[in-house]
Amino acid sequence: MTAIPDFVDSQSVCPDDAAALLPVDPFNALRISFGMLLGVDDFETEQAYHRGKMRLHNSWLHGHGVVWGLGVSSDLPSGEIRVERGLALDAAGHELHLDAQACVSTGAWFDAHRNDPGMNVTGPADGSSVTFDAHVVMRFRACQTRQVPALSDPCDGAQTSTAYSRVFETVELHLVPGLDPDPGATPAPRPYHRLRLLFGLDAATTGSADDLAIVAERADIEKLPGGEQPTAYLSALRRYAARDSADLQPLTEVDTGSVLLFPSVDTAPVVIATATGITLNKQANGGWQLAAATVSLDTRRTLIDTSTIQELLCGPALVTPGPAQPPVNGPTVLPDSVTMQGRTISLAFSTAVLPASVTTSAFTVTVLGPAGWRPIRVDQADIVDATNTSVKLTLHSTPSGDVLKLVVSGTATPILDASNNPLGGPPGFDFVHMIALSGGS
Repeated sequence: MTAIPDFVDSQSVCPDDAAALLPVDPFNALRISFGMLLGVDDFETEQAYHRGKMRLHNSWLHGHGVVWGLGVSSDLPSGEIRVERGLALDAAGHELHLDAQACVSTGAWFDAHRNDPGMNVTGPADGSSVTFDAHVVMRFRACQTRQVPALSDPCDGAQTSTAYSRVFETVELHLVPGLDPDPGATPAPRPYHRLRLLFGLDAATTGSADDLAIVAERADIEKLPGGEQPTAYLSALRRYAARDSADLQPLTEVDTGSVLLFPSVDTAPVVIATATGITLNKQANGGWQLAAATVSLDTRRTLIDTSTIQELLCGPALVTPGPAQPPVNGPTVLPDSVTMQGRTISLAFSTAVLPASVTTSAFTVTVLGPAGWRPIRVDQADIVDATNTSVKLTLHSTPSGDVLKLVVSGTATPILDASNNPLGGPPGFDFVHMIALSGGS
């Protein structure tokens, strides 16, 4: 039995019955004692505990995606898009099981949905053919089945009625106009943004000092020798995972304000395919003939089993030592030496620098704020030790904003060593360092 609006199969279609959903309560278990009188509420509590535990595990530790099957294809002679049997998880932790092949007539579907939001149809003005895109989604659905005799009143042993004795967990499939607006995303923004940013999977948020600091740390890690990078990445992963997990919260329903147990609502869809270039030709009898459709599974999310993930980790190392770098004939800035306090920035060089080259024009300071980047004048640049390796900069004003960028010149007005080698070695390289600021401007 499979409930599949839009799509049909060879099985019967159950009615839409929201009351069929069984309760979910993963933190309240039934405790049974000898001689205890058990009622409906007790059996529901027993069911709710185990169902809740499984859904918590699925939603928070696996996320949503296809587990197996659910192949999607187009059949031009029949004019259908077909979905094969399979299994998926949705963002609310439901197991979505399609137990038989399902199909939708593209012509009949187009007639019913041609005015739906998101439908963008192209084709000749005479209407002889139409072309559009769509995507296939799957949702959880529950049906009550198997009616049996039941007492109509618990205090009346004479009158009987019937009640459903089973709940069948199934799915509904829909063809939705347009393409998935955010392929691979959860119904809410993707979790673990800091970790995704650390490993280059997300882009930094404009104006976010936190994001810019993570990007800067990733750049620093990439500069380390290959053998030191895994330990540095592990340290960063632990820190950012802790902060990301602290941000995760169950969904709050907008209408009721109630906090759910899961990161999404019960009806959260799972996108299983896209169909582009669906072209229908008008027939003499008024119907449509499917002339073309390109079905792709590339943008859907897939859940990979843990044993396969273990084996994938034995593949080529993700971090490999880079080519040996030639020695630098010139001073370099030691990144860990750069500190800032008030209007003062301190930094140190790897070797002695030529005092005459340490001028305010060799240093550029800019600050990012709501209005964009703005410069801050460097009033003084002083060597503060006898070895000519430590420098103190005095800024014209105390920086305020999201992030500060310090550039030490090795090109235009370069810092030089005693042999006139520029910063970073010939032909000279600028040193750029980002400092996250504590408050907005």
